[in-house]
Amino acid sequence: MVSRQVIDEVLSQKTLALVGVSRNGAGFGNTIRKELAGKGYSILLVHPEAETIAGVPCARSLKDVASRVGGVILVTPPASTSALVREAAEAGIRRIWMQQGAESPEAIRFCEQQGLAADTRMLTTMLPIGDGVALSVKRDGAPREQALP
Repeated sequence: MVSRQVIDEVLSQKTLALVGVSRNGAGFGNTIRKELAGKGYSILLVHPEAETIAGVPCARSLKDVASRVGGVILVTPPASTSALVREAAEAGIRRIWMQQGAESPEAIRFCEQQGLAADTRMLTTMLPIGDGVALSVKRDGAPREQALP
């Protein structure tokens, strides 16, 4: 399991990039976007094709937002995630969270080799959002808060 230090390090960053938000407003990416924004995080969306999602402007790449973010959340297919962790490292983003199912052995290995703070397990099932409180996202995409174990 990822260390609490890595979790705290990522969550202490109040501006995060988010890659993998659907344009139709559905899915985990949109749930994460809404919940984190509601908790006071500034979320910068990255989408290679969309100009805006839900009225929020989108950057085309991680390098376009790298100087303004403390980390990135990836809610993408594993093949895309592998390329995105490399893009993040090249852009100087050192904190990466991969949604369960977004990770790939290649992406995890790259993060480990580069010494990147990376989490691959907790994001959509249990995202810590405060002292002893986590956001849990159900299979239907509905968020709920619960105490951390």
